[in-house]
Amino acid sequence: MNDRRLAFTVGAAGGALLLAVLLLSLLLRGHSAAPQGHSPAPIRAEKVPTRGVHRPAHRTVKPPAQTTAVANRPGAPLPPVIDEITVEKEEVCEGEENLITVKAHAQDDAAPLLHTAIGIGRGSSVPIRSWLDPRTGEPMRQPITVFGRAEAFTSVDVPRFQVKKCRPERMVMVSVSSMSNRVDDFELSARLFDNAPEKPFRPKRYLWDFGDGDRTVSEIAYTTHRYHQPIQKTLYSTYLVQVEVIGESGESVLGRTSFERYNLGYEHLIKFGVVALLAEGHPRFPVLGDDGVVR
Repeated sequence: MNDRRLAFTVGAAGGALLLAVLLLSLLLRGHSAAPQGHSPAPIRAEKVPTRGVHRPAHRTVKPPAQTTAVANRPGAPLPPVIDEITVEKEEVCEGEENLITVKAHAQDDAAPLLHTAIGIGRGSSVPIRSWLDPRTGEPMRQPITVFGRAEAFTSVDVPRFQVKKCRPERMVMVSVSSMSNRVDDFELSARLFDNAPEKPFRPKRYLWDFGDGDRTVSEIAYTTHRYHQPIQKTLYSTYLVQVEVIGESGESVLGRTSFERYNLGYEHLIKFGVVALLAEGHPRFPVLGDDGVVR
């Protein structure tokens, strides 16, 4: 009887040992599949956007090492200093606007002469459009350059943000041009590009912001504006022009452009010490009178 109990006990102990070995083996396999301290990441399907991405970020960064140019001679002008750069969005589709704003200062008395180029735009606040390089798949480089007196300038690259291979649903291109035989009058037009034909967008009105505090509303994609500046204390004046296109369904799309004016009167004053008078005729174009004389 004791021998049977002993055999049963030994058999049970062997079975328990075998079960423990199996469990230990399974645990070791689990640890080899997932390193210690890390849990397996869940598998998740991510849908790539095919329309415009608008996620305002307004990320402000201190610029990296700046490239400067200055003449190597006594009394040469000092290059400007770029203090900070603000990026409106962290990610965009190709061709989608992203507003880049630059703050800079002069190290000498060249503050009235400072002007900035961002990508192909002019101004301290420029909506840029980014594209992916077909060879590398990376966003194409866009420089920021701040110009001071004479040949002095400072340059850095636009801070990196994600450019996705997608198209914005709609885009508005804004253009500004001077009117013939006018000093302060300009023509503004908006052109809508619709990449969503399945969702027709029919413009109803255009809300214009001229960047100088004035606004207007039009029913067509065109308007004019006179920029009144009785006192200009800088060589360059820049404006951020915006138009919000309102559709019949109530949807809207925003278009912007930077606009820079060169102050000829100020240039004559600081360069030549003379006062330049700018005049415009009325009417704008010559008129043939009833007597055959053009006035």
